[in-house]
Amino acid sequence: LPSPGDGPVVLLALTGAWSGGMFTHTKDVPFATCMTWALYFTTRLVPRLPAPPWITVLGLGLAVGCAIGLRVGAVFAVFYLGLALILAALLAGPPGRRLAFFLRSCLVLVPAGLVAVVLMGLFWPWSVMAPGNLVTAATAFSHFSFLLHTIVDGQIYLNGQVPRTYLVSYLAVRLPELLLLGVV
Repeated sequence: LPSPGDGPVVLLALTGAWSGGMFTHTKDVPFATCMTWALYFTTRLVPRLPAPPWITVLGLGLAVGCAIGLRVGAVFAVFYLGLALILAALLAGPPGRRLAFFLRSCLVLVPAGLVAVVLMGLFWPWSVMAPGNLVTAATAFSHFSFLLHTIVDGQIYLNGQVPRTYLVSYLAVRLPELLLLGVV
Protein backbone atom coordinates (compact mmCIF):
# COMPACT_ATOMS: atom_id res chain seq x y z
CA LEU A 1 0.00 0.00 0.00
CA PRO A 2 1.26 3.49 -0.77
CA SER A 3 2.23 5.67 2.16
CA PRO A 4 1.70 9.45 2.44
CA GLY A 5 5.41 10.00 1.72
CA ASP A 6 5.02 8.38 -1.70
CA GLY A 7 3.35 11.48 -3.16
CA PRO A 8 6.55 13.17 -4.38
CA VAL A 9 7.74 9.93 -5.97
CA VAL A 10 4.43 9.51 -7.79
CA LEU A 11 4.59 13.13 -9.02
CA LEU A 12 8.13 12.56 -10.29
CA ALA A 13 7.06 9.40 -12.09
CA LEU A 14 4.23 11.34 -13.75
CA THR A 15 6.53 14.18 -14.81
CA GLY A 16 7.73 13.54 -18.34
CA ALA A 17 10.61 16.00 -17.96
CA TRP A 18 11.95 13.81 -15.15
CA SER A 19 11.16 10.28 -16.29
CA GLY A 20 11.57 10.98 -20.01
CA GLY A 21 14.79 12.86 -19.45
CA MET A 22 16.38 9.70 -18.12
CA PHE A 23 16.54 8.36 -21.64
CA THR A 24 17.85 11.44 -23.46
CA HIS A 25 19.96 13.27 -20.86
CA THR A 26 21.35 10.37 -18.92
CA LYS A 27 23.29 12.47 -16.39
CA ASP A 28 20.54 14.92 -15.44
CA VAL A 29 18.29 12.69 -13.34
CA PRO A 30 21.09 10.94 -11.41
CA PHE A 31 22.77 14.32 -10.84
CA ALA A 32 19.56 15.89 -9.55
CA THR A 33 19.03 12.88 -7.31
CA CYS A 34 22.55 13.07 -5.88
CA MET A 35 22.23 16.80 -5.27
CA THR A 36 18.91 16.24 -3.52
CA TRP A 37 20.54 13.63 -1.27
CA ALA A 38 23.46 15.99 -0.60
CA LEU A 39 21.02 18.69 0.48
CA TYR A 40 19.13 16.17 2.61
CA PHE A 41 22.27 15.04 4.42
CA THR A 42 23.45 18.63 4.85
CA THR A 43 20.17 19.58 6.51
CA ARG A 44 20.32 16.47 8.73
CA LEU A 45 23.96 17.11 9.65
CA VAL A 46 24.06 20.83 10.49
CA PRO A 47 21.72 20.80 13.52
CA ARG A 48 23.80 17.99 15.05
CA LEU A 49 27.18 19.69 14.67
CA PRO A 50 29.84 19.41 15.93
CA ALA A 51 29.13 15.70 16.50
CA PRO A 52 26.72 14.42 13.83
CA PRO A 53 25.99 10.69 13.48
CA TRP A 54 28.63 8.93 11.39
CA ILE A 55 25.97 7.50 9.06
CA THR A 56 24.93 11.07 8.16
CA VAL A 57 28.56 12.06 7.54
CA LEU A 58 29.12 9.04 5.29
CA GLY A 59 25.80 9.61 3.50
CA LEU A 60 26.87 13.17 2.75
CA GLY A 61 30.20 11.94 1.37
CA LEU A 62 28.41 9.36 -0.77
CA ALA A 63 25.94 11.88 -2.19
CA VAL A 64 28.53 14.60 -2.87
CA GLY A 65 31.04 12.15 -4.33
CA CYS A 66 28.50 10.68 -6.72
CA ALA A 67 27.24 14.14 -7.70
CA ILE A 68 30.73 15.51 -8.42
CA GLY A 69 31.51 12.30 -10.30
CA LEU A 70 28.65 13.18 -12.63
CA ARG A 71 29.01 16.96 -13.03
CA VAL A 72 31.49 19.52 -11.77
CA GLY A 73 28.54 21.77 -10.87
CA ALA A 74 28.12 19.63 -7.77
CA VAL A 75 30.77 21.77 -6.10
CA PHE A 76 27.76 23.91 -5.20
CA ALA A 77 26.81 21.19 -2.70
CA VAL A 78 30.18 21.77 -1.01
CA PHE A 79 29.63 25.53 -1.18
CA TYR A 80 26.21 25.22 0.48
CA LEU A 81 27.68 22.96 3.15
CA GLY A 82 30.40 25.52 3.80
CA LEU A 83 27.85 28.31 4.17
CA ALA A 84 25.82 26.16 6.55
CA LEU A 85 28.94 25.42 8.62
CA ILE A 86 29.80 29.10 8.87
CA LEU A 87 26.26 30.02 9.88
CA ALA A 88 26.13 27.20 12.45
CA ALA A 89 29.45 28.39 13.91
CA LEU A 90 28.19 31.97 14.12
CA LEU A 91 25.15 30.74 16.04
CA ALA A 92 27.19 28.43 18.29
CA GLY A 93 27.51 30.86 21.15
CA PRO A 94 30.09 33.36 22.36
CA PRO A 95 32.87 34.41 19.96
CA GLY A 96 35.51 32.34 21.77
CA ARG A 97 33.50 29.17 21.22
CA ARG A 98 32.67 29.77 17.56
CA LEU A 99 36.09 29.01 16.13
CA ALA A 100 36.41 25.78 18.15
CA PHE A 101 32.93 24.75 17.02
CA PHE A 102 33.81 25.44 13.38
CA LEU A 103 37.12 23.56 13.54
CA ARG A 104 35.57 20.52 15.30
CA SER A 105 32.77 20.51 12.73
CA CYS A 106 35.27 20.57 9.86
CA LEU A 107 37.29 17.78 11.45
CA VAL A 108 34.26 15.53 11.81
CA LEU A 109 33.52 16.02 8.09
CA VAL A 110 36.92 14.73 6.94
CA PRO A 111 35.54 11.19 6.38
CA ALA A 112 32.79 12.66 4.15
CA GLY A 113 35.43 14.46 2.14
CA LEU A 114 37.50 11.29 1.76
CA VAL A 115 34.48 9.27 0.62
CA ALA A 116 33.54 12.05 -1.82
CA VAL A 117 37.03 12.23 -3.33
CA VAL A 118 37.25 8.45 -3.72
CA LEU A 119 33.86 8.28 -5.44
CA MET A 120 34.62 11.31 -7.60
CA GLY A 121 37.85 9.63 -8.72
CA LEU A 122 36.07 6.34 -9.35
CA PHE A 123 33.32 7.87 -11.50
CA TRP A 124 35.39 10.69 -13.04
CA PRO A 125 39.02 9.53 -13.08
CA TRP A 126 40.30 12.60 -14.95
CA SER A 127 39.35 14.77 -11.95
CA VAL A 128 42.04 13.17 -9.77
CA MET A 129 44.74 12.56 -12.40
CA ALA A 130 46.31 15.98 -11.76
CA PRO A 131 45.88 18.40 -8.85
CA GLY A 132 44.37 21.21 -10.95
CA ASN A 133 41.90 19.20 -13.03
CA LEU A 134 38.88 19.95 -10.86
CA VAL A 135 39.63 23.68 -11.02
CA THR A 136 40.16 23.42 -14.79
CA ALA A 137 36.77 21.73 -15.20
CA ALA A 138 35.01 24.31 -13.00
CA THR A 139 36.63 27.15 -14.95
CA ALA A 140 35.63 25.63 -18.29
CA PHE A 141 32.08 25.14 -17.00
CA SER A 142 31.86 28.77 -15.87
CA HIS A 143 32.72 29.92 -19.41
CA PHE A 144 30.27 27.59 -21.15
CA SER A 145 28.10 29.42 -23.67
CA PHE A 146 24.41 29.09 -22.94
CA LEU A 147 23.31 30.89 -26.10
CA LEU A 148 20.99 28.23 -27.42
CA HIS A 149 18.06 28.30 -29.81
CA THR A 150 14.56 27.14 -28.99
CA ILE A 151 11.38 26.85 -31.01
CA VAL A 152 8.22 28.55 -29.78
CA ASP A 153 5.06 28.36 -31.89
CA GLY A 154 7.11 27.47 -34.97
CA GLN A 155 9.55 30.39 -34.62
CA ILE A 156 13.20 30.10 -33.62
CA TYR A 157 14.34 32.29 -30.71
CA LEU A 158 17.54 32.64 -28.74
CA ASN A 159 16.88 31.21 -25.29
CA GLY A 160 17.09 34.68 -23.69
CA GLN A 161 14.66 36.26 -26.15
CA VAL A 162 11.58 34.06 -25.90
CA PRO A 163 8.13 35.68 -25.51
CA ARG A 164 6.95 36.54 -21.98
CA THR A 165 4.32 33.81 -22.13
CA TYR A 166 6.94 31.11 -22.75
CA LEU A 167 7.51 30.07 -19.13
CA VAL A 168 3.81 29.65 -18.35
CA SER A 169 3.25 27.67 -21.56
CA TYR A 170 6.34 25.56 -20.94
CA LEU A 171 5.28 24.67 -17.39
CA ALA A 172 1.73 23.91 -18.52
CA VAL A 173 3.04 21.42 -21.07
CA ARG A 174 5.84 19.88 -18.98
CA LEU A 175 4.31 19.48 -15.51
CA PRO A 176 1.98 16.60 -14.66
CA GLU A 177 -1.72 17.36 -14.63
CA LEU A 178 -2.01 16.43 -10.95
CA LEU A 179 0.54 19.10 -10.00
CA LEU A 180 -1.17 21.69 -12.19
CA LEU A 181 -4.47 20.84 -10.49
CA GLY A 182 -2.79 21.37 -7.14
CA VAL A 183 -1.50 24.77 -8.27
CA VAL A 184 -5.00 25.81 -9.36
